Amino acid sequence: MMHYILFLASQLPSREQGHSRRQPVEDDELSHASSDESDEETDFEEDASIGIDDSSQYQSEFLLPSRPWLELSEALFQLSMMFWTHQDPAGDMSSSAIIYYTAVMGIQRRSMSYYPAHNSTGGLAALMWVGRALLLEYALPLYSYTTLAYHWPSRDQYHSQPERLEAIRQRYLVRGCYTPFGELIELKAFAKSIVRQEGMPGNLSWAPDGRSFVVGNDKEVKLSDFCKTYHKAIALVEEQVEEMMLGLEPNFNVDVVRDDLNCRKAGWSFLQKPENKLSDAREMLINKLLTSQFRGKPFATASHWCPDTCLAYLNLGLDLNKSAFAALQISGGLPGRGSE
Repeated sequence: MMHYILFLASQLPSREQGHSRRQPVEDDELSHASSDESDEETDFEEDASIGIDDSSQYQSEFLLPSRPWLELSEALFQLSMMFWTHQDPAGDMSSSAIIYYTAVMGIQRRSMSYYPAHNSTGGLAALMWVGRALLLEYALPLYSYTTLAYHWPSRDQYHSQPERLEAIRQRYLVRGCYTPFGELIELKAFAKSIVRQEGMPGNLSWAPDGRSFVVGNDKEVKLSDFCKTYHKAIALVEEQVEEMMLGLEPNFNVDVVRDDLNCRKAGWSFLQKPENKLSDAREMLINKLLTSQFRGKPFATASHWCPDTCLAYLNLGLDLNKSAFAALQISGGLPGRGSE
C-alpha cells in the first residue's frame, strides 16, 4: 500500500488535471492496492455488494479534487483505516502502528523520560477524537470511494444508517474490543487512575517577596498586573457611563428611591411613586436624546429618529453591561454573582 501511495505522489506533478467529478478506475497501477491484505477487506467486500453511488446526485458546494489528487487522498484514507481497524490474530495490540505511535508520544524528547500521567491524557484524547472522525467517515461516507480496489458505497446505499454505524462502533470503538481504539481507551483509563491516586501536581509557586508567582511553563505573573487590570476595568465602565449619559448629571439621591415589589399592576414602575419625584424623568430623557448627539451624529432629525445613531447607542449599552459584569468578577474577594 505504501508503494502505491508513493507512486501516486510521484505522478502528481506530471499528470493532467481532470474534473473534480469521480471517474471509473481504469489504471492498471491500482492493482497494487489490492495486493495488501488487511482485516477490513471483509468490510470492503460486504460494502461492494451494496452498490456504488453516483456522487453527482448530491447538491453541495463541496467539490471533490481532481483525479490524481482524488486517487491519492482516497488511498491515504484507506491506509489510515488499515491502521485504525487493525486486529492482531493473537490480540497483541503492540503490533499496531497507532499503538506504537502512542508509545513514542509518551516519551519526552529532551530528557528521554516518560511523561507524567496527567500530561498524557490530553494527547490520547486528541488522538481518539481523530480516530472517531475517521471511523465515522469510514462507516457512513458522504460520497462513494470509487478509485479504490474495493469500492466503498456512500451512506445512502445502506438500508439503515444507524445499524451500519452501530456495527462499526461495536467492532472498533467500544472498550474491550481488540482494536487500536480499544487499546487507547484502556491507556487513557489507566492514566486517569494514576492521576486519581497521586493527585494533580502543583503548578504554581510564589516568589519569596509574595508580590509575584510562577505558573505553568515558567510564566511569571505579578500582582501589580492584577491591580492594573482591575483599575482599567473600572475606568472603562466610568468612561462608558459618562458617554451614555450624554452630559446629563442627575442631582437626585438613588438611596432614597423606593420601589414596591408587591405591586402586580401591568406597566407600573417605581418612577410613578410620588415620593420618588421621578414622574417626569422619562420625558426629560427623551427630550435630552432629541437635542443631543452621539459620537458626532444626532439622535433625531425633524422629529424622526436616526436608526444608525440609536443602534450605536444601544450597542454601547450592551458593551457597558459586559464591562460592568467583568469589573464585578475581577474585584477583590469572591466574585460578584450575576443574578445580583
